[in-house]
Amino acid sequence: MEEGYEKYGKFNLPFRIPNLFSGSMVILPPKMITELRSAREDVLSMHSWFDDENSNSHVFFTKHLPLQGYHLKTVRQAAKLPDTIPNLEREIEQSFDRALKALGKYEQLNMGEWAEIDPLELSHCIVQRLTWAVLGGKELANNEELMKLVQDYAISVFTGVAMLRVWKRVIGPFVTASNRVRVWKIKRILGPAVEHRMEAFQKYFYNGKDNKDILDSLISESYRLGPAHHNIHEIIMRVLMLSWAALHTTSGALANALFNLAAVDQNTGQDYRTILENELQAVFSEGSKLPVMKPRWTKITLSRVVGMASFLKETLRIHMVGAGQHCRRVVKEGGHTFSNRLYVPAGVCICVSGIIIHSDPENYPNPKVFDGLRFGGPYERSREEMNDSDVKLTMPTKNFVVFGGGHHICPGRNLADIELRMALAHFIENYDLELVSERPERSFMWVFQTPPLGLRIKIRRKS
Repeated sequence: MEEGYEKYGKFNLPFRIPNLFSGSMVILPPKMITELRSAREDVLSMHSWFDDENSNSHVFFTKHLPLQGYHLKTVRQAAKLPDTIPNLEREIEQSFDRALKALGKYEQLNMGEWAEIDPLELSHCIVQRLTWAVLGGKELANNEELMKLVQDYAISVFTGVAMLRVWKRVIGPFVTASNRVRVWKIKRILGPAVEHRMEAFQKYFYNGKDNKDILDSLISESYRLGPAHHNIHEIIMRVLMLSWAALHTTSGALANALFNLAAVDQNTGQDYRTILENELQAVFSEGSKLPVMKPRWTKITLSRVVGMASFLKETLRIHMVGAGQHCRRVVKEGGHTFSNRLYVPAGVCICVSGIIIHSDPENYPNPKVFDGLRFGGPYERSREEMNDSDVKLTMPTKNFVVFGGGHHICPGRNLADIELRMALAHFIENYDLELVSERPERSFMWVFQTPPLGLRIKIRRKS
């Protein structure tokens, strides 16, 4: 992709690259991103591309998720639910403890010893529980059997997709048989909870303002849409789809953040753990004019961790998940002609490359170098009005495309932002980590960028 950009994209020309399983993909030059974002769904379809890439009927066991996307509306609103931040704060410590127990490191750390952990494994466990605290509440998030099944399901989705690419869809039911069993077990646990809430909704018909989590929102939205949507299976699959998306994006971002936290800053020689720990002390210190409140985390305090927001945005800039963003399939009969007269036939998949955009020195000075404070310095008590409004972590621009844009911008980006800030803050405040001279090289699996696989960092619980 980078070679194609040097030959063609840099000169505002598209180029084609092979796709391991589905022919080829046309990479549009970055200057066409605005037009790509604004195109109608019946011209350039994200749904068609997503369904083809993920084989929905065999992986998510329904054909209706992308087309009837009220689950996207509910996750978009999740960050605004009054119980979201309190639920996450109550769950954060338990999520870390349960994750460390699952990895067999809890007792070792409790004894004050150093322990080696795989940041990606740790992040999977933590993000899974935090996400479910917002998806379905504390009781479901603390159900160990459910969490194990949901995590295994989410990880197996990509394996199923890859096998379907190789073995075609005629044997789809056999390829994804293990996940069908997991879904059956998940429905056995989750089904009664969904049914109970649906009965409560029918009985009291409460207002949407009373929704405590995403599951409540899904149920109330399904009733608003009519009887055809009162389907326990469909609601559960929507929950699993949201959980799957969070596990493969937010957990990867948290793991990459931990790797970056362990690396010494190449510009200043300082370590980011100290920088961000000092910022947290400034935000929560009693000397601050900001009232000391319990719970500590509010919309105000979240906006105060400016350095952390910048650190996370830089992590996402360099270590974004996919090599291609804004992926679409041309569905308009006869193909589509862009404003620059570029014609793309119907059925062809197109995208722009986020890695290229984020690595362009015209967009970011020294783009290959990780600069955790590139977008904003740490909060200072002497500047009480300082907040993260200039960092714009979740706001898409033509130069920052992690969350997509246009009609199909990531609906869970604000929730992911909250989870990442709170999880990283908890780690910094409660654990030491052994610093390394430089960060490991990034890894790729197909077109997906992953945290370094199999590498570990050493951590120790603070006294």
